[in-house]
Amino acid sequence: MLSQEFDTLRPRLVAVLQSLSTFHNPVAAILQALRGSEEEAASSDALSDSKQTLELVMRMRMEELLATSKEAGKSITAAGVPQLLDVAIALAAAEISDYNTPFALLEDLFDAHVISIAESGFALVEARAAALAPFLVADAKFQRCKLTLIRSCNELLRRLSKSKNTNFRGRVLMFMAYTFPLAERSGVNLKGVSAPSTVTVEEEGAAQSPRLLSSHNTTTLSFPAMFRRGRAHEGRRYNACHR
Repeated sequence: MLSQEFDTLRPRLVAVLQSLSTFHNPVAAILQALRGSEEEAASSDALSDSKQTLELVMRMRMEELLATSKEAGKSITAAGVPQLLDVAIALAAAEISDYNTPFALLEDLFDAHVISIAESGFALVEARAAALAPFLVADAKFQRCKLTLIRSCNELLRRLSKSKNTNFRGRVLMFMAYTFPLAERSGVNLKGVSAPSTVTVEEEGAAQSPRLLSSHNTTTLSFPAMFRRGRAHEGRRYNACHR
């Protein structure tokens, strides 16, 4: 049944998606393509049956645009990726497509490009944070959206260098911090697992060797020498003023 529906709707949806700029209201055009004729609309069970087909066709269109953006002199903006993303957000807000559709498109965007292009793609996410926020609230029907975005951000962080892409990493982490609440399950250490790594502490004096403190050690670390010297200097000034 789904295969037949896909074969029927795909030509209509592709025709609309390939000429989005020509429509004053692309959402209405896509909705009309989904409904087809009045006879087909009356015989269809529900419009929600077409959401999976719409998401698949839009991801196929995104793949075409990403391939175009890799050509010489092209960019994701010139290829029309932002326009397709805006339409996906509008369709999800109108409950015409699945809520996860815009996040699936973003995941495809990040996976298909190198870091330099993915950084400009992440700027699209930051610019549309307010439009994406309604799909990230604490509601069971938006759970798939949150998981897709978390997976995309974590994959980006895994690819980014801690020394060369510090600015981009900071942008991703700040976006996640502002987007998800503190009680988000993915950011809570449910099992209470602690890091098994060790910390090297340099003691004062060349004769003393560094101490290794395990992560379970509760020893309070003292301030560095420069802070201790500064504090002692302030103490001498205080005593001199009150003699």
